[in-house]
Amino acid sequence: MDNQTRAEPSSELSELISIASEAWIFGLPMVEHFKLFSLYRTEFSPVYRDWNEFFHVRNLMTPEMQSVVSPNTDTLMSLVLFDLRSGPALIETPKLNGRYFSLQLIDICTNSFGYIGTRTTGDDAHKTLLYLQGDTDHSQTQVDSKIRSPSSLVLGICRTAVQDKADLESARALQNNIHVSTIGQKPPLSAYDIKWPTYYDVKFQSDLGFFNIM
Repeated sequence: MDNQTRAEPSSELSELISIASEAWIFGLPMVEHFKLFSLYRTEFSPVYRDWNEFFHVRNLMTPEMQSVVSPNTDTLMSLVLFDLRSGPALIETPKLNGRYFSLQLIDICTNSFGYIGTRTTGDDAHKTLLYLQGDTDHSQTQVDSKIRSPSSLVLGICRTAVQDKADLESARALQNNIHVSTIGQKPPLSAYDIKWPTYYDVKFQSDLGFFNIM
């Protein structure tokens, strides 16, 4: 057996490498999104938020801000995390009075599956029920619309348009009037504790850590 032959991986090893590569590509959106959830759900994080609790950015972003790629410079941003394992979430948005507003709903695989706001639900005050696929306990709930989520953990990103600096206070008031509550809570949330990774651990310490999270 020459050196060239010894250097070639076996068919089993080649298959394992191929499977691991495909799993990494498949799992990367989920793991990266889970890291974002851990940033807001780890108790010692500086931006810790509870489920259904909005984190509002009160000032317009600038091109110099690099927390997200190409941030909007004419909208106030808000973020909320939903955990639908304990029951559906009731999302109440106020009358928009002609202002552009959008609440984007994103599943754990980073797929956008629903929108609430100017272009979808209109200008009037609106009640939306966000529920987990397969959950039928909400059938009698009276709301304006219902959105089914493919995953139990959901990220909501709000964008509230601002005309100019004089319009900031009105936009902030709209942010304050977005409300979320849990309907028909099932077992206590403590029963659904998640072992969040350390929020600042960008690479999860090792390659195997990635697969453990996935």
